[in-house]
Amino acid sequence: MNKKILLSFILTISGCTLSPEYSQPKTVIDQPRILMSGRKFQEYHFKDLFQDDRYLQALLVEALKNNYDLMQAKINIRAANGLKLSALFDLIPQVRGSINHNTLVSSQVSPFTGEKTKSKSKFYQSSLGVDSYEIDIWGRKQALIESRSHQEKASVISLEAARLTLLNELASSWYETLSYIRIWHFLNEKLARMNDIHQKMRIIEASGRLDPVIQAKFLRGKATDENTRRKIESEIVVRLHKLHYLAGAESDWLNLSSWRTIDPDYSLKDIPQQISSQVIFNRPDVAIAEMTIRSENGNIGAARSAFLPVFNLFAMANQTSDNFSHTLANLSNNWTLTPSVILPIFNIPANYATLQYVTAKKESAVIDYQRTVSQALLDIKNSVTLLHSASESRVDLEREAAMQSDVFAKVQARLDAGYLDLYSYYEAVDMKSIVDIELEYSRQQCMLATIVLLKAIGG
Repeated sequence: MNKKILLSFILTISGCTLSPEYSQPKTVIDQPRILMSGRKFQEYHFKDLFQDDRYLQALLVEALKNNYDLMQAKINIRAANGLKLSALFDLIPQVRGSINHNTLVSSQVSPFTGEKTKSKSKFYQSSLGVDSYEIDIWGRKQALIESRSHQEKASVISLEAARLTLLNELASSWYETLSYIRIWHFLNEKLARMNDIHQKMRIIEASGRLDPVIQAKFLRGKATDENTRRKIESEIVVRLHKLHYLAGAESDWLNLSSWRTIDPDYSLKDIPQQISSQVIFNRPDVAIAEMTIRSENGNIGAARSAFLPVFNLFAMANQTSDNFSHTLANLSNNWTLTPSVILPIFNIPANYATLQYVTAKKESAVIDYQRTVSQALLDIKNSVTLLHSASESRVDLEREAAMQSDVFAKVQARLDAGYLDLYSYYEAVDMKSIVDIELEYSRQQCMLATIVLLKAIGG
């Protein structure tokens, strides 16, 4: 009767864990708030970076197959899954079976006749049983499974984080490259006009009517523009190399042999969107920090169970037979079942130290989670501010560029009518080019700020 009561008690509490119940730590954004509103920032909507750019989409497909960080993240998922499966299989008793063939040879000498006789016998021994299986009464194994499961979830989220980082770097390099190509075309157009001006200056110089100071200023400006174009070419090549590295392949459209001939202009759809602080909890780094806390809770449960008695079972069935076909028969007629209880009295100091260690790791994980949330909030605020500033600058430069275009059209008309000197025309060309390039740099900064903001909110 006592055995039945003990067995019922063991089965009732088996599988329960001593892990702390998870509760979300307090953070700086427990009260949701709006961080960016589409109504307030009507000029600063998001851009759909991939939907309308089939060339970038094609490169992204290659990157998802070839990127080294993604490959490593996938391997980490497999490793974490292996750890979880190892903990799961620990719930299954390890059955040990063996069959032995024994040959016994003995010799005897007769004390009467001195005759020596030999005898030989063969027999088989078989055994099947479980060596010291720990019954998971206090949930130590369940706690470890819980910990390993959250570690696996964290590795899956890490893969999403790696994809988000890849998307960010790929889009940044792609649109920076297109922007620099556009600037390169502006400089080519400007240098073409300056070459035309230079040819006309040579004619005036031949007649002795060219001011040397004006000539020196013009040549200095032309040399500066040529040097700037070479630097822009270098920036383009560096970013094309980065695109190749990130994707593991070259774009069929944008590559080292084609970039001089492509049209770098791009038009992306605006996506009005309101950002709430709640998006922070969807960020991969925040989710990983949360999984770390949950994993440490499992480790605490396992450490707590180490203070309690360990219930082990040893079961073995044996059979001896002179015939191999009977080695596995009648095992039920000769078996033993030995339960044992191990009291971890002498392990209490070590178990206490382990519990202190995993508790401190959990407390550290909570602080790391709170810091990660705070950092995410800071990232979004800074990204919104940068996008706000870049967008205002772009709007101002667009107005200035429109005015410069009107002015340049009038200057061109005066030159064609013969009412304008060449140096004044050069200054107008230079001014228009400066404004166009500044506007393109501003548009580039808006795009990069948008990409940074999209990453800050977790995509």
